[in-house]
Amino acid sequence: MYTLPLALSAVHRFKRLLWATTAAAAALTMAAGLWGFDRVALADPVVAMANRGFVVASLVILTAFIHLLINKSGHLAAMEGRYRGLLQAAPDAMLVVNQGGEIVLVNVQAETQFEYRRDELLGQQVTSIIPEGFAERLIADDLRSAEDAISQQIGTGIELTGRRKDGGEFPIELMLSPLDSADGILVTTAVRNITVLAFSRLGRQPLSRQKVRTAAIVEHVLRNVQQRADRRFVGVSVGDLPDVCGDPSLLKQVFVNLIDNAFKYTRTRAEADIEIGSRRTNGEQVLFVRDNGVGFDMQYAGKLFGVFERMHRVDDFEGTGVGRAIVKRIVERHGGRVWAEAAVDRGATFYFTLEAPR
Repeated sequence: MYTLPLALSAVHRFKRLLWATTAAAAALTMAAGLWGFDRVALADPVVAMANRGFVVASLVILTAFIHLLINKSGHLAAMEGRYRGLLQAAPDAMLVVNQGGEIVLVNVQAETQFEYRRDELLGQQVTSIIPEGFAERLIADDLRSAEDAISQQIGTGIELTGRRKDGGEFPIELMLSPLDSADGILVTTAVRNITVLAFSRLGRQPLSRQKVRTAAIVEHVLRNVQQRADRRFVGVSVGDLPDVCGDPSLLKQVFVNLIDNAFKYTRTRAEADIEIGSRRTNGEQVLFVRDNGVGFDMQYAGKLFGVFERMHRVDDFEGTGVGRAIVKRIVERHGGRVWAEAAVDRGATFYFTLEAPR
């Protein structure tokens, strides 16, 4: 029997629920103006879904749901259960954040995407999962109020970086909608993981080639990863690393992905060891990231750098496999090559080549 992938299944359930409640939503539109807040022009949910995509449709549902919670009375309260189902079926992560930057509501997709339990997310500062660029939009300045600052973001996809519980980062797109409440402005937020979109852009993104100090990049990446290592002791040794020629932001992504993976796949080790170094072989500058983690079976090495190719069960280690595919795409765009050596339960080493500065 053919089974829809989880994401497509969620979208399918969401569409069915959305269509099933269209008449109810239209009635609420006329009775309570749920789709027309003072500064947020929201269309009928089905039209929104068709014209703006699932992110906007999700945001419409969440905003309506929050409005119901704030204005519970009579027949509107009776609709709460129906909208709660829509909220949980939405294919995007949905958050509600107060003006102080505190998360006050999440759906199951938010739990899945950021890998936290609901009770861990509620009450947490949004900066713990969206480190930069979001909380700043909740703060007033000398020229505008917080309400005006937020309103300027409406209808605009904001590309930022999300952070999972294990510290791994991934590209996201946000859409925001402010909502007045007795406790001040609440910001309803639809969050979409755009890792695949970011991967597709790598083939078109122009390279900004320059001299890159890989030692400085590794130092920065390690500092960030070690801060998020959840009190683990991980022995890390860094050898002499050469300067190379390349795009610094893209090469940083290579090290982020490989070092994140090294930390992830050694977390079952009582004594985790990671080595980052380089060597010259046959005139090539080779860099590597080695760990003593769970490793993998080399008979599957052919699919190692494929998009969505996993080497371990999802129950054991989170992730999609896109990170390794991004490493391969970036290295090959720089004229290099990438490969790996490993053994089950004996760790893995990822190698890649880069040009020396001209």
